[in-house]
Amino acid sequence: QRVEPDPHRALSLARELAGPDGVVLATGSIYLIADLLRGPVSAAPGSVL
Repeated sequence: QRVEPDPHRALSLARELAGPDGVVLATGSIYLIADLLRGPVSAAPGSVL
């Protein structure tokens, strides 16, 4: 099991582990989701948050 305290890094790692056909579900506070939407990972091709 792995714990990544940085939300942006955690999302990036989750997307890597899921692969191109995988799905990542991010849950948490509206503040966390807003922070992730402002990050560089959200601009990746095929990204939906």
